Amino acid sequence: AELEAEKAAFVECSKVPCTACEGGRSYDAWAQHFIRLDGSWKAWEKKVGALEMGQSVTWQGQKSKGAITVVGETPVGAWSCKQLRWTLTRPGEKAERPGLICNARPDGNPDWTFAF
Repeated sequence: AELEAEKAAFVECSKVPCTACEGGRSYDAWAQHFIRLDGSWKAWEKKVGALEMGQSVTWQGQKSKGAITVVGETPVGAWSCKQLRWTLTRPGEKAERPGLICNARPDGNPDWTFAF
């Protein structure tokens, strides 16, 4: 429950007005909207899964600068997983939340899936 609360606070902090969006708002936390990828299947998961310990992927939202950084590597059962730290900074505000991405294939071939 505590982790879900951190995730909700992170998304809430990222809220920005948007006249062309349903509900009149968008979210700077939606990194995949700001980072150009090749459009291939699971391109976003592949990009984050390929990061090594200490590496980050960053983006600039409307009002916030975001980063996802690999802060640890821990197996979960047969899966190899990377612990992530999502960070958003904007003038006078900072929000963070943990994350987890796991390789669902025990044979070592990459098939990354966000677990949190």
